[in-house]
Amino acid sequence: MTLTLPFFFFVRFFHPPIFLFLSFQALDEAERLGKTESSELFTDVYDKKPKHLLQQEEEFMAHLKKYPDVPAAH
Repeated sequence: MTLTLPFFFFVRFFHPPIFLFLSFQALDEAERLGKTESSELFTDVYDKKPKHLLQQEEEFMAHLKKYPDVPAAH
């Protein structure tokens, strides 16, 4: 089922309980799938990474090296 933007506006502003239910469903699904490897964070969208994404990946990897004790999927 494809949901359109007007549907989300309707749900968000006129039926907050439905919006919360959909949000909790998404959270449950994410928790069920578990963490992804950090090496996969930058590879699942583009065939060839754009320049800005390469820069973000480089900064992220530098951050992981600088703070190795911070819990993250390595």
